[in-house]
Amino acid sequence: VKEDSIQLFGFESLQEREVFTSLLKVSGIGPKLASKILTACPWTRLVQIIDSGESQALMAIPKVGRKMAETILVELRGKSLAAMVPGDG
Repeated sequence: VKEDSIQLFGFESLQEREVFTSLLKVSGIGPKLASKILTACPWTRLVQIIDSGESQALMAIPKVGRKMAETILVELRGKSLAAMVPGDG
């Protein structure tokens, strides 16, 4: 909720919402960009990309350049996101 707008985001699962919330904690990522990232890349794949440090895969997502990909990896890699992916822990 902002002074001039109200934004509502929906998720298919609790895990997808958790990944969205984690993305919001990355400096430079707001709700619109986080939503675009999750639209372009399923949350399970995104967690795998972050866990393995695949910056090129992140840069393939629209609106994510080299600097943003590196920022996402630095700020989210090692966080317990991988435990959310079925079969990974």
